[in-house]
Amino acid sequence: MRSGLSHQEHVLRPEKVVSGRLFTLQRLPSPRKETRFSCSISKKVVGKAVDRNRMRRRTRAAFRGVAKPGLFVIHIKKPALLISYKEVVEELRTLVEKMAQ
Repeated sequence: MRSGLSHQEHVLRPEKVVSGRLFTLQRLPSPRKETRFSCSISKKVVGKAVDRNRMRRRTRAAFRGVAKPGLFVIHIKKPALLISYKEVVEELRTLVEKMAQ
């Protein structure tokens, strides 16, 4: 399982997009059977780099526990900063289950 996608993978059109309260999850087309993902958070969402990096780390750690094979891009929304790690895991699990349907 790798974190981070190549530039070519980032410009692919998503196969499926699901949104929740904290995240938007995109699945990209992939011929591989491995799990790869990338997290994105805008400066407009959180101004300080320290806070953006903390949210990326928390999201990556949570997603590793619930991920299924494929290429994913996770967009972090503002409310995710105020939520506990347990709730982050639950939200990502819910989005991955929606994605599988």
